[in-house]
Amino acid sequence: PLPGADLQVCQTKGPTCCFKKMEERYQVAARSNMELGLQVVSAQLKQLIIQNAAIFQVVAPYHHYKYWWYTAEAFDLVLRHGRNATLAILKSEFPGLGTGAKNSVGQLFMDMSLYILGSDSSVDHMVSMLYDRLFLLMNRWLLGASMSSVSEECVRRAWKDSGAFGPYPKLVTARLSRSLLATRVFLQALNLGIEVVNTTNHLRPNRDCSRALVKLWYCPHCQGILGQPVCKGFCHMVMHGCLGGVVEVQLHWKNYIERLSKLAGAMRGEQDMEAVVLILPSMI
Repeated sequence: PLPGADLQVCQTKGPTCCFKKMEERYQVAARSNMELGLQVVSAQLKQLIIQNAAIFQVVAPYHHYKYWWYTAEAFDLVLRHGRNATLAILKSEFPGLGTGAKNSVGQLFMDMSLYILGSDSSVDHMVSMLYDRLFLLMNRWLLGASMSSVSEECVRRAWKDSGAFGPYPKLVTARLSRSLLATRVFLQALNLGIEVVNTTNHLRPNRDCSRALVKLWYCPHCQGILGQPVCKGFCHMVMHGCLGGVVEVQLHWKNYIERLSKLAGAMRGEQDMEAVVLILPSMI
């Protein structure tokens, strides 16, 4: 045993088994263990969020947005299926529309995909553009003659006044607005949760935290006390000090999980993107 007069953290009135160099190594080990523990918990929690998002999984980052948005493979498959089904119906019913219909429908589903990922476009605008293009294509096909750019612009804008498509444009807009918005909010919420979890990976114990961790984990060793259970109150106080403001997130995080669960449960009926997209061909 040593006097321990040079110890800064594990100070004691009696003899000790530790010396200053050992205490410094304990501080390094305490910081390392704390950082590793946070990273392990963060990784597990991030994986838990992704796994419990049913069949959703990360498939691609989109660099032209501020954040790396997480899109769902299931949503992507639904959009592709809806696009192909819509094109098949148009080709069967209106074969004369040609590649123009393919481009118009393709643009609609591209806009839908970007909207889900957070673009500034509106559902009303993307649906209006679809019917603008289809109305122009129908006139070209029926009239069988080319038109000037001025005439085409007049025809393009005439379908709303003529009621050529009946109630379907408003119906399509209403159905898509509800379902796409729910999907968009859900994916953004998942992304937000993962970002919050990622924040803990960058937490680094400061000097006071390192000293407190040494007292919690290693100072008993200096007195020859090994394997004794740590006082829960002391442990809670140390972790609260080390995690700082992150502890205050606990209540908000609990609310986030509850609301995310409710949102996922509400994505049914008119807010179920899959159901809406699959009946979209019959509405167009």
